[in-house]
Amino acid sequence: MTITVEPLSDAMGAEIKGLDLGAAISEADKRSVVEAFLEHHLLCVPSGVLDPSDFVRFASIFGEVQPQLYRHRFHPDEPLVSVMKSEMTEQQAAQPDQIRVTGWHTDDSYFPTPCKATLLQAIELPESGGATRFCNLRAAYDDLDETTKEELDGLHAVHCYDTPRAAARAKDRTQVEQSETEKPATHPIVCTHPDTGRKSLYLNFNRVDRVEELDQKGSDALLDRLFVHIDQPRFHYHHAWRRGDILMWDNRCTMHAAVPDYAPGVMRLHHRILLRGTAPA
Repeated sequence: MTITVEPLSDAMGAEIKGLDLGAAISEADKRSVVEAFLEHHLLCVPSGVLDPSDFVRFASIFGEVQPQLYRHRFHPDEPLVSVMKSEMTEQQAAQPDQIRVTGWHTDDSYFPTPCKATLLQAIELPESGGATRFCNLRAAYDDLDETTKEELDGLHAVHCYDTPRAAARAKDRTQVEQSETEKPATHPIVCTHPDTGRKSLYLNFNRVDRVEELDQKGSDALLDRLFVHIDQPRFHYHHAWRRGDILMWDNRCTMHAAVPDYAPGVMRLHHRILLRGTAPA
């Protein structure tokens, strides 16, 4: 069967149809999927639920699968896959802005070499709600006026595991996890995509503590202004999950956030894989 690529929204994203993950994928189809990923920044592949080893095999089409930070989430049969459980309490439902994953973020930016992409497969879902929203940071950069682009040129953001700027603060880490994340990472606010050569904002509003070259007042003002800009719906895509859906997004030019609009006590469970990246530049 020939695969097709169908856009999911005007902002970003595409669905891959006709790809049988239970069979060998041809080299031509692999190239087509990779090209679609680079063009649309986010792919949805409808599928039956994969066992962890098959999930890793599919992810490897796009790059090297890397270990993840939180060891308590490792899948018992495949440590390269993490089990992401989200079951809201009554208190969290009353204060959804205090749930960390609901803020705009990109994965692993507090490391000097963040992951380039994330794959998530839906295993267990609420009957309603629980979408994930995505932001196209390449489009957000393209939309900036030339004065702002010049202002951002050469500026760097300091990404920390925990920062007072985040709406929801980071939870406790194990001693090993703390040792791996205690040093902040500094990345350019505007990066050039290593595969496409296109410029994009590189931000994480859960992790960015300050702009390195500015004082605190100037840094906060600039970051607040950028947040207002990227938070415009025209840069966004909301994905309503179906069981088995595999989403893969490019952390080098997107952000994402969970939508906490489902009932307390209801399980939302995904399997996650990260792909090794290069230092943003």
